This record gives sequence, C-alpha cells and structure tokens, in this order.
Amino acid sequence: MRTQLYGKSEIYKKHLTSYKGIKQCGFTLIELVATIVVLGILAVGASSFLKFGSQIFIEASDRDEIISSARFALERLNRELREAVPNSHRVEFNSNKCIEFMPFKEAAVYINIPLAPSVGSIVTLVPSTMSIPEDEVKDLSVVVYPLIADDIYNPNNDKTFPVKDSDLSLIPNEITLPNDTSFVSGSLTKRIFFFDTAIMYCIEDVGDGNMAELARYEITGRDSLGKPTTRVKRALMAEYILLAESSFNVTGAKRTSNSVAEIRFVFSKNFETMAFINEVHIPNVP
Repeated sequence: MRTQLYGKSEIYKKHLTSYKGIKQCGFTLIELVATIVVLGILAVGASSFLKFGSQIFIEASDRDEIISSARFALERLNRELREAVPNSHRVEFNSNKCIEFMPFKEAAVYINIPLAPSVGSIVTLVPSTMSIPEDEVKDLSVVVYPLIADDIYNPNNDKTFPVKDSDLSLIPNEITLPNDTSFVSGSLTKRIFFFDTAIMYCIEDVGDGNMAELARYEITGRDSLGKPTTRVKRALMAEYILLAESSFNVTGAKRTSNSVAEIRFVFSKNFETMAFINEVHIPNVP
C-alpha cells in the first residue's frame, strides 16, 4: 500500500484548478445584464401586442353594441311609424328631438257617416272589416280623412271623435258617436281609423349636454292646442347617442307623394362613432 503525500503548493494548485472550473460554469455580469435587456425588450413587445389585441377586441365589441342598439331602435321605429294613422307624424314643438305619431288599432271602411252640414251619432261600417273585440271599440276614438297632424291632435277640427258604443253584430256594423256629431269632410276611399294613445320617441340629454339616449313614451294628456302634457311608460330604446348630431324630421305628404320621416342617429362609445340615417316612407292613404 502506497501513501502519496502532497505538499502545500500542490494542494493549493489542486484547489485553484477546481475553483476555476466552477467559476467557468456561471454567468458574468455582462451576460446577466444583456439577458435582462433582451427579456425587457421581449416583455415590451409582448405587452404591446397584447394591448393592441385587447384594443381591437374592445373596439369590435363597442362597434357590435352600437350596431345592435341602432338596428333594434330603427327597426322598432320603422314598424311603428308604418302602422300609424296617415299624416299623424310630427316633430315636437320648437324642436327636432322628439317625433310623435298615432298608431291605429283598426282601419275599416264605412258606408255612412254624419257629414256636415248634417249631424248625427251613427257610423255604419262594411261588415267583417273590424278585427278587434267589440268590447275594446268603445275605448277608442275615430278619425276620417286626416290631412295634417293637427286634424288628429286638435279636438276642434271636427275630424276626430270618441266612440261611445258599438254593435258589430248588426249588418251593417254600427258605431255610436256623441250626439250631434258632424265630420267636416269624408274620405275619398271611405276609410275610417280607430286609435287610442299616441306614441312619442325622444332623444334625451343624459345630463352632460353631449350624450343622449332614445326613450319611448305613451301620451295620455294634452292641452287645448293638442300639445302633449303627460308622458307615461318610459322605455329606454338606445344609448350612447350624440345629442347635437341626432334628430328627427318629417316631410308632410302631398297629393302625389307620401310623407317621409327622416331619422338621424349618431352613436359614439369609447371613441367609436357611427352615423345612421334612415328614411321611412309613410303611405298617404287617408
């Protein structure tokens, strides 16, 4: 058995060699700094990419929400405007932020009405032209040959009268109006419209003078000139509307043309702005 003895210098050299080997397996300060810089650049690039993707998603979501809101509001308005009494459409007094119209519950063909200078209370109708229940007819009003909105909303024009009673079992059908009723003019097509409550759509300021929302109302009260005084059953129809750039406009019907309701909505949300201009042609069939 041989025993190998090492001197102090040999032991020192051995440990020094071992230490150098260990040192060569680590990172230098320059390598560490370079790694941090590269990771920082990658992190900035990744965050920018994620931010850009998130921004695209938010903008697309806002755009979809605006389109859905506009489509619902315009489709609802189109349907209701087309199912209103002809020439009942008008914008609010001294403003273009509200549009009012009178949906009809029924349209029938009459045989005889009390026409000026005669007076009476009985209106006879062509049988089977009424489809609503008889018990609902007495809660309605009638209008014959409205040419302007004032013919419907102003009670002093002798074109609009409330229904007191009805008997749809008779042949012809009979509608009873107040005593001594006299229509100022008759319809060329002998058409009579039944209605009860007017509808109003308004573009309303939400409080900041810039943004607005679209609200729907039923009109239950009027003054002596027919101006709405009581609005009930408020329903929110659309949001994120620019107040100053949105409006309603109505062009009255003429002898050879229909009336047109122009609806202009400009939506804005999170810097995403979209404009919608829609024209509704309303048949002139008084």
